Parts: sequence; structure tokens; C-alpha cells
Amino acid sequence: MGRDAKSAKANNEARPTVVGKSCKVGGATGLLDQRLAEALQQHAAISEVLQIISASPSDVQRVLDTVVESATRLCGSQDAEIFRRDGDRLQLVAHHGMIPSGSVGTVTLPVARESINGPR
Repeated sequence: MGRDAKSAKANNEARPTVVGKSCKVGGATGLLDQRLAEALQQHAAISEVLQIISASPSDVQRVLDTVVESATRLCGSQDAEIFRRDGDRLQLVAHHGMIPSGSVGTVTLPVARESINGPR
């Protein structure tokens, strides 16, 4: 096989080929499908949050609850929390999941250089 034929063959192998609903690039079909699914999930989560914001722009708690639920789902985690800094404390403002952490609005943590949540 000549040099030009080898080059053309290599270029054709690297080109995407549509097969059914999948895109195949040198055997990376699964990876592309996974990335597409992740991007669609992220898009759906962002759309959900934006819909909540536009439907009730003054209901911050509803927005935070939607964000924490979306984060839990997107990360594939069992639990997620959002804290807001209030002076030298962090206050729990949203929680989603089964791990008990206390009531939203009542749980606080110190902000300290030694703690995992402290400034860098």
C-alpha cells in the first residue's frame, strides 16, 4: 500500500460515522453516547432551574431546592447540601437526600482556616 493510500485510510478511520443513532469515531461509540447523555442531563437540569426562576423569581428557597436536587441527580450522589456564608458561619439553606443533617436554616458550621469549609 502506498503512502497516500495509508494516509487516506487513516483519515477515514478517524472520521465520525453515523450508525443508527450512535456516532462512531475509531471505536469510541460508548464514550460519545455517554457524553451526549451527560450533556442532555445538564441541559435539562439548567432548564428546570431557569423555569423555576422565571416562574417565581422572588422564591429563593424554591430555586435553591431545585438546584440541590439537580446537583444530586447530575452527580449521581445520594445527598447534597447548599450553605450560605453568614459572617463567620455557614448556614444550611438547602438539602436533598437521605443523610440526616438537621433542619434547613438551623444548621450552621464555623468558617475557620483549619476547617474544610474555611478560606484558603
